[in-house]
Amino acid sequence: FSTVLNSTLFFFQTLVAGDSWGACAIPIVHYRPATFILFSLALVSVNVGLMNLVLASIVDKAAEAREGTKAEQALQRKRQAEQHLEWWYGLMKDVDADGNGLITEEELVLAYNNHQEVRKLLETLTMSKADLVNLFNSMVGPSGEIDSADFIGALHKAQTQDPRMY
Repeated sequence: FSTVLNSTLFFFQTLVAGDSWGACAIPIVHYRPATFILFSLALVSVNVGLMNLVLASIVDKAAEAREGTKAEQALQRKRQAEQHLEWWYGLMKDVDADGNGLITEEELVLAYNNHQEVRKLLETLTMSKADLVNLFNSMVGPSGEIDSADFIGALHKAQTQDPRMY
């Protein structure tokens, strides 16, 4: 240990490379027992540092995988929303008895009474016939009719809205 370079090389050889621990460090510890604390702390620091490096790599990969899963889930929700809209538009074509693209209160009530799909869907939204009529009346203009796309938008939003938002 005549130079700092030789001491540093010895320390690296013993701790990082794990080379000749017994041959290098034990004689020094016998000569100066207090150096045991130095070697022990250095060895623990290097081992904990390497363990943290490996753990950080594992956690980073897990986080990347989770973000990938979130993106897939968002894409799936978007596809589902598009399918719901298509289904709603098909259903509203059946509800719109005169085919003018506008829905009246009578058409909605008739659809509620005669279409099991409409009733079942509104029940999943916890909407009764009275609630449906109230929703319609709150959205309708002076003509007594509402554009089916506007009504579909309101019902679709109610169906796909995240309940945790409230």
